[in-house]
Amino acid sequence: MLKIFANLISFVFHPLYILTYAYGLLLLVNPFQFANYSKTEQGIFFISMAMVSAVIPIVGVLMMRFLGMIDGLDMKNKTDRIGPFIIIGVCYLWLTVNFINSNQVSPFLTCFMLGATISLFMGFVINIIEKISLHTIGMGGLLAGYLILIENFGFGAASFVWNGVEYNIHLMFILVLLIFISGLVATSRLILGAHIPREVYGGLLVGLIGQVIAMRFIL
Repeated sequence: MLKIFANLISFVFHPLYILTYAYGLLLLVNPFQFANYSKTEQGIFFISMAMVSAVIPIVGVLMMRFLGMIDGLDMKNKTDRIGPFIIIGVCYLWLTVNFINSNQVSPFLTCFMLGATISLFMGFVINIIEKISLHTIGMGGLLAGYLILIENFGFGAASFVWNGVEYNIHLMFILVLLIFISGLVATSRLILGAHIPREVYGGLLVGLIGQVIAMRFIL
């Protein structure tokens, strides 16, 4: 039962979904960053972003598995990760360049995208020496990105509308929730035997460093 729960957590908070979670946090904390977009344009933007950051890499990895280029989708071996790293890196780099060159994309998303790309390439280099947890790289980046978001674009509370009623959430509550989820993800990777502690902690650190470097360039 514990491993089933760990697998579920690992799937829900897969690193390929982190950019979409960052987008959701931005909508909660500061929806005004999308003031120049209509609802339709926001939808098109989100679908395009999700396609490049998640769907295309997933399809690419599945094709590599089908062709026998990697031993399994869990990519337990360092060598199995090289191809997926390259596919994801190309997609992330393409998104980063397009975000930077567009004056319509939120500065936070541009910063987060650059940070995610930096972290990915750092992870690629580290992977040559030893494995590192991509899941915790993603969660470390999301945590750091959220801190950057509330510091530079927050207004004291997050808000959303449900059934015509507006609800407010304290920003610190979301931060505590993200810390808790990060702990769950890290613990899940250990329970599944996918990583040892230093690979998990190293991933969190790499994700954080990537966002800090990006912040120095973009904001």
